Amino acid sequence: LFNSIDAFRERPKHNRSITLVVQKESEASHYHVLDYSDNAGGITFGKLAVPEPIKDANPGMGPEQLIFQPKVTSKKKQKGAGWGLYLVRQALRLHNGSISLRANTKEGCTFRIQLRKDLQEQSKH
Repeated sequence: LFNSIDAFRERPKHNRSITLVVQKESEASHYHVLDYSDNAGGITFGKLAVPEPIKDANPGMGPEQLIFQPKVTSKKKQKGAGWGLYLVRQALRLHNGSISLRANTKEGCTFRIQLRKDLQEQSKH
């Protein structure tokens, strides 16, 4: 959400939107799904700042996966440290959830978050 808000600062006010869609995958599924979309301009993979240790530790990893690594950002140095998507992924993993980039265009991005339905039961153990 904060990444979208930052990107919106450079877009006309009449052309800003964020859409959240929450759904169950199916009655049999153990997950709720949240699709998060914005029209804030997408992630410019060509502008990703990837620290050398991250590049060296993840040879061949595509930009769709690199954006979830620590200290990876497409923002200018003064604007972002590259921890946002990494921390979101880590928090979701602690609850057996996940996040993935579903779409990335020059218009915007869509992320999918999956989170277990039985989260309260699971945290009691």
